[in-house]
Amino acid sequence: MSDPRLEQILTRLAMRHAPELLRDLPAGKAGRIPTLARKLASVNLLVLMGQVSQPVTAPDTIMRVQTWADGYIRLYSLLSHHLFPSFTHISAQYADDKLPVVIVIKGAATPVMHVLAGFVAPYIAQRQGQTMVSDVELLGLMDTLLDELEAGDLAREEYKELRDDGVAVLKDMLRAPVQQLALTPFDRPLFSDIPQPSPQPPPTLPETSNLPPAKPTDNVGASTKPTPAPSTEEEVNELLFDSSIPIFFARKPRGTKKPRPPVPGLPGNDEGE
Repeated sequence: MSDPRLEQILTRLAMRHAPELLRDLPAGKAGRIPTLARKLASVNLLVLMGQVSQPVTAPDTIMRVQTWADGYIRLYSLLSHHLFPSFTHISAQYADDKLPVVIVIKGAATPVMHVLAGFVAPYIAQRQGQTMVSDVELLGLMDTLLDELEAGDLAREEYKELRDDGVAVLKDMLRAPVQQLALTPFDRPLFSDIPQPSPQPPPTLPETSNLPPAKPTDNVGASTKPTPAPSTEEEVNELLFDSSIPIFFARKPRGTKKPRPPVPGLPGNDEGE
C-alpha cells in the first residue's frame, strides 16, 4: 500500500531540489516512498512522519511536534558541531497542515543527514514507546553513527563525551510525544530483533489538523491540494509552502574541533546558506 499524500510530498521535494532522484525508483508504488525518502537525504533533506497520540488543541499539537523535531535538531547540531563545524545550519518545516504530521528537516552537513535517515529515523520508529531499550543498545547505535561519520580520529575523551551526549539525546527522542511512523529503512541491519520498517501509515488517517495553515512560498514542503504531481519547476514552486518550526536547541556544544574536509553543497541552493 502507498500513501498518495506522502508520495506527492516526496515527489515535489525531489522536483524542487534534485529531479534526478526520481529516476530508477522501484516499479511498485509501495517501494517508491522509502526509496525516495532515503534518496532525499543526499540533498540534505530528512522527511519524517508522525502521529499525534490523541486529539489535542492547536497549541498543544504544535508543542508536541516542536519537541519531536527538537530531538533531531539537537542530534544533528551535536554531530555537526563536533565533526563538520562549517556545516551546522539546520531548519525544520511542516510539509503541509494535515495529519499525520509530516515535517522536513534541512541540514547543511550531508553525512549527518545520511545517518539520520539511514539509522536514527528507522530506529526511533521501531523502538519508540518500548520501555526496555538498554544503554548498551543506544551506545551501539551511537558507535555506528560515529563510525559512519569517520569520527575515530577524535581524542578518546572527546569521542566518549560525544557518544554519551548522543545517547542522552536519543533517550529524549524515544520519549517524544509524537509517535513516529516508519518511513526510511535501515541502511543495514543493526539489531536482530528490529525488522526493516514497512512505510505504511495507519489505515485510517484524519484529513485535517490544528497545525499552522499553509502559506504559499517557494521553500520546502508540499501543497495540501490533491493535484497531480507537477511537471515543471514553476508548478513545483507554486505548490510548495513555508511553515517553519522554531529551533531552540541548535546551540554550539562544547569541545568543537577544526573543520573536516568540505561536504557537497546543496543542489539548487538559492537561499544563501
